[in-house]
Amino acid sequence: MPKPHQTARAVALQALIQVEQGFGYSNIVLDHSLEDIGLNRRDKALAAAIFYGVLEKRLTLDYYIVRCLSSPGRKPDPMALEAIRCGAYQILYMDRVPDSAAVNETVQAVKSAGRAQLAGFVNGVLRGLVRKKGQIELPGGDSLKALSVR
Repeated sequence: MPKPHQTARAVALQALIQVEQGFGYSNIVLDHSLEDIGLNRRDKALAAAIFYGVLEKRLTLDYYIVRCLSSPGRKPDPMALEAIRCGAYQILYMDRVPDSAAVNETVQAVKSAGRAQLAGFVNGVLRGLVRKKGQIELPGGDSLKALSVR
């Protein structure tokens, strides 16, 4: 359960982890996460935008993320992967969020979740995405995989 001093990004990350672990339907998990959290309306909207955006764009985000991993065949820690998805969503889809803020705030959310040992990895992957995002092309064609990623 989120703590009252957490940021919008930390709330979104925790809620996504709860959904991934099967603790409930997405809308219910997010509603519970936002209850009594002490975030203003704008921060609650940011948390919801990141949360639902990551759920909606998960396949596309993972496509970008794999291209930024030094060992693409090795699956990252689930918390790190969910955090990277949150940061990647902001970098790729939220024009009003500067890339540097997306990276830094995502790293802080990982630290606030008590997983500081993952911060360097998350930081490195997200910075790699910032550098490579204009060079990564989504797959073309009409295959199911290509359509799903797009």
